[in-house]
Amino acid sequence: MKIIEFKSVSKEFGDHLVLDKIDFAIEEGDICGIIGGSGSGKSTLLNLMVGFLKPEEGGVYYHSPATGKSYHLDSHISDLREKIGFTPQHTSFYPKLTVMENLIHFGRMYKIQENILIENAKNLLKFTGLYDFRNELAESLSGGMQKRLDISCSLVHKPKVLVLDEPTVDLDPLLRRDIIELIRAVNRQGVTIVIASHDLENMEILCHKIAIIHHKSIFAYGSINEIKRKFGHKHGVLRLHTGEHHKAMLGHAKNLSVNSIVDKGDHIIFETNNLPTLLDGMVRLVAKERLPFTHIEMSAPKLRGVFEKIGKE
Repeated sequence: MKIIEFKSVSKEFGDHLVLDKIDFAIEEGDICGIIGGSGSGKSTLLNLMVGFLKPEEGGVYYHSPATGKSYHLDSHISDLREKIGFTPQHTSFYPKLTVMENLIHFGRMYKIQENILIENAKNLLKFTGLYDFRNELAESLSGGMQKRLDISCSLVHKPKVLVLDEPTVDLDPLLRRDIIELIRAVNRQGVTIVIASHDLENMEILCHKIAIIHHKSIFAYGSINEIKRKFGHKHGVLRLHTGEHHKAMLGHAKNLSVNSIVDKGDHIIFETNNLPTLLDGMVRLVAKERLPFTHIEMSAPKLRGVFEKIGKE
């Protein structure tokens, strides 16, 4: 069942059109990634989704999983704010408040009963790994812990949808992995997740579906495999293990149509935009020159490669 839906949504800033007739829906329970080049409108899309911006045309709708009813976000924003949590790219907590004080503050904004709020905050801090830091000032936390606090503040009212803008930005690889695992854990609690990010490697392993913004619209939307099949089915990497005929194979391989060739000593790595043509050429070369090889490996295209290909169109 869809939970957030964009219907012919356009957004302008002055005379500048940022998003043009956006149409797509996010399914309940999904982790949906929003990717696009710098200035493509990712953050604008998120701000429309949480009601911070209003479109010039079209509408954003929230479909209630509980009642099955649909609500226009602009017309029911005060009622729907409690259904949606938002973590912006930059920190939104108060640095001079403690971890617990931040959660209590944000919880009070949603008018949660005080005894329920305190219990919710304790449980949430245990869930996000911040309970032992509950009396620490927010400004004293590490970068990864501060990101956990930001996410915690967005979850204190138990939203149905959590919207994250660049949740792993400025974090080292280990901290990125920790935040990715936290996002997975939140999703397992039944929360639909929407993420805008340039971190394509983690988006590929985390997201159920990807929406690619290109030329002010949703250029592609679907599962990672669907997008790869549609836009990257010919792109790939081929590894040829050459054995004792390595030098001879390397010399002849330079005549094949490839993007790059990397000599690894006992095998050769080819990157190509046309894997079927490369395979055909490889078979013909091996047969003609009578150059046996030990084995061959092929790798599917990565999301980054597909995204870069779309960016050139």
